Amino acid sequence: MSNPETESEKFDRELEDFLAQHGKKREDIQFPGSDTATKTVVEHIHKIEDRALKKHDYKRLRGFSGKSPVPSGELPFSTWYLHAEQMLSESSLSEEEKRLRLSECLSPPALTLYRRAAEELGPLATGAKLLEQLGKAFGVACEGEDLYTLFRDTYQEREEAASAYLLRLDERLDQAIQFGGVDRQQADKLRLSQFIRGCIFSEGLVSNLQLRQRKSRLPTLVGLLREVRIEEAEETARLTRRENARAPKKAQVNHATIEKPQGKSDLNNLSKQLGDLTAQVAALQSAPSVKPADPPPTVKKDEASSASLLEAIQQLQKAVSDLQQGKNRRPEGNRSKGIICYQCGERGHMLRDCNNAPNAELVQQRLLERSQRTGNEGGRQSGSSPAPQQQ
Repeated sequence: MSNPETESEKFDRELEDFLAQHGKKREDIQFPGSDTATKTVVEHIHKIEDRALKKHDYKRLRGFSGKSPVPSGELPFSTWYLHAEQMLSESSLSEEEKRLRLSECLSPPALTLYRRAAEELGPLATGAKLLEQLGKAFGVACEGEDLYTLFRDTYQEREEAASAYLLRLDERLDQAIQFGGVDRQQADKLRLSQFIRGCIFSEGLVSNLQLRQRKSRLPTLVGLLREVRIEEAEETARLTRRENARAPKKAQVNHATIEKPQGKSDLNNLSKQLGDLTAQVAALQSAPSVKPADPPPTVKKDEASSASLLEAIQQLQKAVSDLQQGKNRRPEGNRSKGIICYQCGERGHMLRDCNNAPNAELVQQRLLERSQRTGNEGGRQSGSSPAPQQQ
C-alpha cells in the first residue's frame, strides 16, 4: 500500500508537468536574491509613507456652512467656490481624496446638502459633480443666460480705472461660465469684445493699445491686464508732466529794508515820556496837602522834583507840538524858492507882503533868469499883478 501524496509533492509534480509542457526545467527558474527582495520591500514602504503624508500634510479649505449672513471666519460662497475648484483641479489627488477634502470643510446646512447629493449621484458622485450641486444651491440665483446678459450690460463707471473695470468684467464673465451661460473656450474673445465696448471713459487707452485690431490674436486676461496697467501708468506720467509745464513760475520778490521816519519815532518816544511824567505828577499831587509849620526836608525835595517834572512836561508838550506841526505843515523851502517879489525883486515873498524899496532893475533881472531857466514857468502870483509896469 503506497503512502498518500503530500501537498508539497503534489505541487512539485504539477510544476514539473507544467514546465515540461513549455519545454522548461526547474533549473531554468531564477528566484530573486535576498538583496533584491529587501530593496523591493523598502520601496513599497516609502510609497506607503509618501501616500500617508500627502493624505494629511495639506492646507485645509476655509470652512463653509451656507448660512446667511456669512458667519465670522467664513468666506463668501463665490470666493470659497474658487478655492474648492482649484483644489479639485489637482491631478495628483484621487477622487476619494478630493471628496474627503471637500466634505471636511463643510458644516450644516451645506454638509447636509452635500451628503444628500452624494447619495443621489451614487457611483457618479465625483468631487466636481458635488461642487456643482453646491454651486446650484448656494451660488448666484440666476440662470446662465441671465448672467451672460448681466456681463454684456457691464460698463465702465465714471472715475473707474480701466484695470479695475477689466477685473470687474472678468468676474461677471466667470460667473456666466460657472453656470453654463458661456463656453469657456470663448472667454478671451468675449472679454476683449466687451472691454472695448464698455470702456466708455478710457477710449484713448483702447486706441493706444490698438485693441480693435487684435481680435484675430486674442490676449489672455493676464496679458491684457498687464498692458492696460502699463498704459495707465504712462498716461498718469504724461498728465503730471503736462501739469508741471503749465504751472506758472512764482515771481521773485526782492525785499527792501525801509527805515521808519525818524520824526515819527521821536514823536512816539516823546509821547511815551510825557505819559510817564504825567503819571508821576499825579502820584505826587495825590499826597496829603496839609503842610506842617516847619516842613521837613523830604517835603521840600518832593516839591522841587514836582516843579522840575512840570517844567519837563511843558518842554515835552512843546516838543510834541512842534513835531506835529512840522509833520502836518508842508515844506515852505521848495515852495517859496521860486517866488519873486515884483516890487523889490527879492525871492521868498510876494508884493503884498513887501516892505522894501522898489527895484525895477532887479525885478527885470529875476524875470529874465526865470524865463531862461524854466522856459514857460513862472508867471502868476496870487493877489499880485503879473505885469511889472505896475511897479
